[in-house]
Amino acid sequence: MKRFIACVIAACMLCGCSEGQKNKVEKSSESAVHTTEKHFEKSSAETEMRAVWISCYELPDATVGEESFRLSITEMFKKIKDFGLNTVFLHVRPFADAIYPSEFFPWSKYACRGENPGFDPLAVVVNCAKEASLSLHAWINPFRVSMSSDVSALPKDSPAKALSEKNTGDVAILSNGIYFNPSSTEVHSLVYGGVREILEKYDVDGIHIDDYFYPCADEEIDRVKYEQYKKAGGTESLAAWRRDSVSAFAAGLYSLVKSYGEDKVFSISPAGNISLNESKLFADVNLWMSCTGYADVVIPQVYFGFENGALPFKEAVDMWSKSASCEFVKIVWGLAPYKCGEKDEIAGEGIDEWIENSDILSRQLLLARESKRYDGFALFSYSYIFLQKNNENLKKEMQLLKNML
Repeated sequence: MKRFIACVIAACMLCGCSEGQKNKVEKSSESAVHTTEKHFEKSSAETEMRAVWISCYELPDATVGEESFRLSITEMFKKIKDFGLNTVFLHVRPFADAIYPSEFFPWSKYACRGENPGFDPLAVVVNCAKEASLSLHAWINPFRVSMSSDVSALPKDSPAKALSEKNTGDVAILSNGIYFNPSSTEVHSLVYGGVREILEKYDVDGIHIDDYFYPCADEEIDRVKYEQYKKAGGTESLAAWRRDSVSAFAAGLYSLVKSYGEDKVFSISPAGNISLNESKLFADVNLWMSCTGYADVVIPQVYFGFENGALPFKEAVDMWSKSASCEFVKIVWGLAPYKCGEKDEIAGEGIDEWIENSDILSRQLLLARESKRYDGFALFSYSYIFLQKNNENLKKEMQLLKNML
């Protein structure tokens, strides 16, 4: 490793790097050595969640047949297991659709191409997870319907199409897509029904939702529902009412999941910026982490580098750790392999950090493990870990991370 550090520094000098850049490389390389050595002593798969998200875009094609689908899932789970991970968040309902036969939602255009593949893909996935000894959590997007604003393009049996035709404020049609209204109790009931059928039909370990709450702060999104609330005597501001509506939804979903067994896990993965959650997405994450009844596990998407100009990684971890005041709510840290080797266009002065360093994730895991609150990590997402192509930076990041497991 010392020879490696010397070679890196020499290469930088030959390429004309400044003294500051050379020091940055030295510091990065030394921290990589420190990281991997230190955590051979400390990491334990029995005490931490080691998760990966498999998004709808990464699911195998189910329309080619059950056997081929099973082989693909088996191969994916073997790679996950061999890497040292123990948990999978699998996208089963990404856009008000489903990768399983549902009485509430049409077949997904992802994996199933909008049609019945002739078998139950989720049943196959559950079976493969059991064989691989992996914990499997069904990941749904409760409020996202489409990235297009064309309602007529929705499947004919889409519940969003039916609700939009009622014109009762349950669906928001925006320039960037179609969304269920997070304040709508009719929408809540629909989502609960879909979750109930998953828990009744499949032996999954939990239900998982991510950060799609309010798509924007436009007052027109839920004007009808808010006016109904005010006419009924409600006195809260629009922002407070929105946060309460989302929290009520989360609490209802938590109770539903727990009704199928205390061992069933309900997890939420909010955006990494606490203030953004509160003011833009109307997700009261401080409340959810201050008491039981909203989530078993919160997975903040702290997808920031150490040099991020707006919210550096360490600052984000400190904020979330401080906010997590309830010891019964676990904190699992969401990390970003997808940024490795790429420019971070929204990071300000840290725009090139993920290009200039190849040990960011290992240093982040080290810092997270030493934080006040730590119950594991989750990686976004599968393809960036196992389908690295020509990204040498990412390959180095993944090897260092794997050494820590």
